[in-house]
Amino acid sequence: MLMNQWYVARGNAKKGPFTSAQLRGLAKKGQLRSSDMLLRQGSQTWVAAEKFSDLFPAKSEVAPTPST
Repeated sequence: MLMNQWYVARGNAKKGPFTSAQLRGLAKKGQLRSSDMLLRQGSQTWVAAEKFSDLFPAKSEVAPTPST
């Protein structure tokens, strides 16, 4: 994600602008949901946050604990 200003919408609430770094921080804290909608400043198209893989990296699988 480039260094742009972003707006976040959840339901009827819109917040922002946020930097890309701020969005990553919100996602890490669980304050940004994959279902939230994002709008880049200057754009007119809202996009689901889940479309940005750097916000929600795939969780690595935990290896099963071996039995003793």
